[in-house]
Amino acid sequence: MAKFLRPGNPDAIIFGQNEGPKIVGWEKYVLDAEGWHSLWDDVGEVTGTGWRTEMETTENSDEWILAGSGVYRVA
Repeated sequence: MAKFLRPGNPDAIIFGQNEGPKIVGWEKYVLDAEGWHSLWDDVGEVTGTGWRTEMETTENSDEWILAGSGVYRVA
């Protein structure tokens, strides 16, 4: 996604919502806030950009979670 953002735009924002099992190793699962932040640290290293992440989660049950997330360019 970062590749499609206009270079030099400090106001870039990516946001979305995801739902899935919170058990790592399932075919589809939702990253926790730490994993989400780590992912965007990796994106920043590869692309030479900086990102701030936010995540709000709501647990639907013992196994499922709904996550709303935002990523903001800071450099």
